[in-house]
Amino acid sequence: MSPDADPFARACAALLVGIVDPHREIAAIGYFDPEWRLLGRRRVVGTATHIALPIRTIVADALAFGARDVVIAHGHPSGDPAPSMADIAYTRLLARTLAAIEMRLADHLIVTPDGTTGLRALGLL
Repeated sequence: MSPDADPFARACAALLVGIVDPHREIAAIGYFDPEWRLLGRRRVVGTATHIALPIRTIVADALAFGARDVVIAHGHPSGDPAPSMADIAYTRLLARTLAAIEMRLADHLIVTPDGTTGLRALGLL
C-alpha cells in the first residue's frame, strides 16, 4: 500500500522529516485526531546517546490538543535501528499512561539513515 493511500503512513512520514542527525538524537511527537489529521507536534533535541521525553509533557500536550492518537519517533545517530531496552520500557510505560486517559500510543518509530523500525510492527507495543 502506498503512503498516499494510508492516512497513518502519511501521518508517520510527516513526523520523520528532519529527525535523522548523525550527532544527536532528535525526537518528534505527533498528536492526531481520529482521521489522522495532525493536531500538534513537539520536537525535542537530545545528545548523541540520550533524549529526554517527559511522559508528563506528552500527556499534557495530548490533552491540550484533544488528541486521540500519539506517535513518537526518534533518530538513532548510531545508525542501529533496533530499539534499546530503555526505548522498549519507555514505550510501554507511555502506552499504559495514555491508555489510562483513553488515548493510544499508535507507534514508536526509530529512524536511521537506512530505514525506520516501528515498535508496534516488532510486537513490542
